[in-house]
Amino acid sequence: MELASCPICGQLYMKGVIEMCPKCLAQEEENEKIVAEYVRTHHRCTVEEVHKVTGIKESVIYRMIENGRLQECENLYYPCEQCKKIINKGRLCKICMESFLDQVKEMKDKEEKVENGKNGYQSAGMYTKNYDHY
Repeated sequence: MELASCPICGQLYMKGVIEMCPKCLAQEEENEKIVAEYVRTHHRCTVEEVHKVTGIKESVIYRMIENGRLQECENLYYPCEQCKKIINKGRLCKICMESFLDQVKEMKDKEEKVENGKNGYQSAGMYTKNYDHY
Protein backbone atom coordinates (compact mmCIF):
# COMPACT_ATOMS: atom_id res chain seq x y z
CA MET A 1 0.00 0.00 0.00
CA GLU A 2 1.13 3.52 -0.72
CA LEU A 3 0.21 6.93 0.59
CA ALA A 4 -1.98 8.95 -1.78
CA SER A 5 -3.97 12.14 -1.87
CA CYS A 6 -7.74 11.75 -2.23
CA PRO A 7 -8.83 13.16 -5.62
CA ILE A 8 -12.05 14.49 -4.07
CA CYS A 9 -11.03 16.14 -0.79
CA GLY A 10 -7.22 16.11 -0.97
CA GLN A 11 -6.79 14.25 2.34
CA LEU A 12 -3.94 11.73 2.58
CA TYR A 13 -4.95 8.08 2.83
CA MET A 14 -3.53 4.61 2.29
CA LYS A 15 -4.25 3.80 -1.33
CA GLY A 16 -5.75 0.39 -2.01
CA VAL A 17 -8.26 -0.77 -4.59
CA ILE A 18 -10.50 2.26 -3.98
CA GLU A 19 -9.25 5.55 -5.42
CA MET A 20 -10.53 7.79 -2.59
CA CYS A 21 -10.25 8.20 1.16
CA PRO A 22 -12.62 6.29 3.49
CA LYS A 23 -14.61 9.45 4.33
CA CYS A 24 -15.26 10.27 0.65
CA LEU A 25 -16.03 6.62 -0.07
CA ALA A 26 -18.70 6.62 2.65
CA GLN A 27 -20.17 9.83 1.18
CA GLU A 28 -20.06 8.31 -2.32
CA GLU A 29 -21.95 5.22 -1.12
CA GLU A 30 -24.56 7.42 0.57
CA ASN A 31 -24.94 9.50 -2.61
CA GLU A 32 -25.32 6.27 -4.60
CA LYS A 33 -28.20 5.16 -2.37
CA ILE A 34 -29.94 8.54 -2.75
CA VAL A 35 -29.52 8.58 -6.54
CA ALA A 36 -30.56 4.94 -6.96
CA GLU A 37 -33.71 5.46 -4.85
CA TYR A 38 -34.70 8.56 -6.82
CA VAL A 39 -34.10 6.86 -10.17
CA ARG A 40 -36.14 3.80 -9.16
CA THR A 41 -39.14 5.94 -8.26
CA HIS A 42 -38.91 8.46 -11.14
CA HIS A 43 -38.86 6.76 -14.52
CA ARG A 44 -36.90 8.25 -17.43
CA CYS A 45 -35.19 10.92 -15.36
CA THR A 46 -32.06 12.72 -16.51
CA VAL A 47 -28.83 13.37 -14.67
CA GLU A 48 -29.71 17.07 -14.58
CA GLU A 49 -33.07 16.31 -12.95
CA VAL A 50 -31.47 14.00 -10.36
CA HIS A 51 -28.94 16.73 -9.55
CA LYS A 52 -31.62 19.39 -9.09
CA VAL A 53 -33.75 17.21 -6.81
CA THR A 54 -31.06 15.50 -4.73
CA GLY A 55 -28.39 18.20 -4.70
CA ILE A 56 -25.72 15.68 -5.70
CA LYS A 57 -23.31 17.17 -8.25
CA GLU A 58 -23.73 16.03 -11.85
CA SER A 59 -20.02 15.16 -11.99
CA VAL A 60 -20.51 12.76 -9.06
CA ILE A 61 -23.51 11.13 -10.78
CA TYR A 62 -21.52 10.78 -14.04
CA ARG A 63 -18.62 9.23 -12.09
CA MET A 64 -21.04 6.70 -10.59
CA ILE A 65 -22.29 5.83 -14.08
CA GLU A 66 -18.75 5.55 -15.50
CA ASN A 67 -17.68 3.32 -12.63
CA GLY A 68 -20.70 1.06 -13.16
CA ARG A 69 -22.18 1.83 -9.75
CA LEU A 70 -25.65 2.60 -11.14
CA GLN A 71 -25.99 -0.26 -13.60
CA GLU A 72 -29.29 -1.47 -12.16
CA CYS A 73 -30.80 1.98 -12.78
CA GLU A 74 -31.97 1.68 -16.37
CA ASN A 75 -34.37 4.58 -15.83
CA LEU A 76 -31.48 7.07 -15.70
CA TYR A 77 -30.74 8.84 -18.99
CA TYR A 78 -27.52 10.70 -19.83
CA PRO A 79 -25.63 11.83 -22.94
CA CYS A 80 -23.37 9.62 -25.07
CA GLU A 81 -19.77 10.65 -24.48
CA GLN A 82 -19.18 11.04 -28.22
CA CYS A 83 -22.30 12.53 -29.88
CA LYS A 84 -24.32 13.56 -26.79
CA LYS A 85 -27.38 11.53 -27.87
CA ILE A 86 -29.40 10.53 -24.79
CA ILE A 87 -28.72 6.92 -23.69
CA ASN A 88 -29.30 4.78 -20.60
CA LYS A 89 -26.60 2.09 -20.90
CA GLY A 90 -22.88 2.18 -21.37
CA ARG A 91 -20.80 5.20 -22.29
CA LEU A 92 -21.52 5.33 -26.02
CA CYS A 93 -24.73 5.06 -28.05
CA LYS A 94 -25.13 2.16 -30.47
CA ILE A 95 -24.02 4.18 -33.51
CA CYS A 96 -20.91 5.58 -31.81
CA MET A 97 -20.02 2.14 -30.44
CA GLU A 98 -20.29 0.60 -33.92
CA SER A 99 -18.13 3.42 -35.33
CA PHE A 100 -15.56 2.87 -32.57
CA LEU A 101 -15.45 -0.88 -33.22
CA ASP A 102 -15.09 -0.26 -36.98
CA GLN A 103 -12.13 2.05 -36.29
CA VAL A 104 -10.50 -0.56 -34.06
CA LYS A 105 -10.97 -3.23 -36.75
CA GLU A 106 -9.52 -0.92 -39.39
CA MET A 107 -6.46 -0.24 -37.23
CA LYS A 108 -5.95 -3.97 -36.61
CA ASP A 109 -6.21 -4.65 -40.36
CA LYS A 110 -3.59 -1.98 -41.07
CA GLU A 111 -1.28 -3.45 -38.42
CA GLU A 112 -1.65 -6.92 -39.98
CA LYS A 113 -0.74 -5.53 -43.41
CA VAL A 114 2.37 -3.90 -42.01
CA GLU A 115 3.35 -7.12 -40.23
CA ASN A 116 2.76 -9.21 -43.39
CA GLY A 117 4.66 -6.88 -45.71
CA LYS A 118 3.53 -4.37 -48.30
CA ASN A 119 0.08 -4.65 -49.88
CA GLY A 120 -0.93 -7.39 -47.48
CA TYR A 121 1.27 -10.07 -49.11
CA GLN A 122 3.69 -12.01 -46.98
CA SER A 123 7.26 -11.93 -48.23
CA ALA A 124 8.47 -15.34 -49.44
CA GLY A 125 12.08 -14.61 -48.59
CA MET A 126 15.12 -14.04 -50.80
CA TYR A 127 14.88 -14.75 -54.54
CA THR A 128 17.73 -15.92 -56.78
CA LYS A 129 17.97 -16.05 -60.53
CA ASN A 130 17.65 -19.49 -62.11
CA TYR A 131 20.71 -20.08 -64.36
CA ASP A 132 19.67 -23.55 -65.61
CA HIS A 133 18.36 -22.37 -68.96
CA TYR A 134 21.36 -20.21 -70.08
